[in-house]
Amino acid sequence: MDIETLFVATKWEMLKEIAEIPSSPLQLSQRLGTTIANVSTQLRLLEAAKLVKRERTGSAKAGKPRYLFSFVRDTAHITSLANDLTYKQLITLQPHHKSTLSTWRMKKQHHGPVMKFLYMNDELFKKSVYVIAKDKQISIFVISSKKSSSEHAITFDDATYNISITKDPKYKPQTGHTQICYGEKI
Repeated sequence: MDIETLFVATKWEMLKEIAEIPSSPLQLSQRLGTTIANVSTQLRLLEAAKLVKRERTGSAKAGKPRYLFSFVRDTAHITSLANDLTYKQLITLQPHHKSTLSTWRMKKQHHGPVMKFLYMNDELFKKSVYVIAKDKQISIFVISSKKSSSEHAITFDDATYNISITKDPKYKPQTGHTQICYGEKI
């Protein structure tokens, strides 16, 4: 089966829902406005491709789901169309891969300085890290056991970026904050 066919229409919407929270076929059908039969068929295809797994909930009560579907592992389907680098591949994501992909979702001008800073401070890859960036000001929020803050300047492509780091065990992500590291949560 060609993997691209699994990332279209209903299956893609189901994968996005499952990414938010493991779900039963009934929950998915209600959230997506489709039939349980359609959802069950699509889930069987995703399960056969080893993208999702079915886990028994242990509940046999009426109205409670017996199974929940979740991701088998974090994966990315990479398609590269570049001179001397043309390929399609499904890869299993490690934490630093997720960080790189998350920074690519930021504005182009910010992902370079953020990645440079992360690689210079690689202990951050082990934490849960969120970023908000505007112009040349980048704020990094780290869920950490000790509260502290610091200021840094980093030069990237002949521009200087001011980076402030706030470490706080009680930090709560806010709208506009992009999660870039997926390490420990306190």
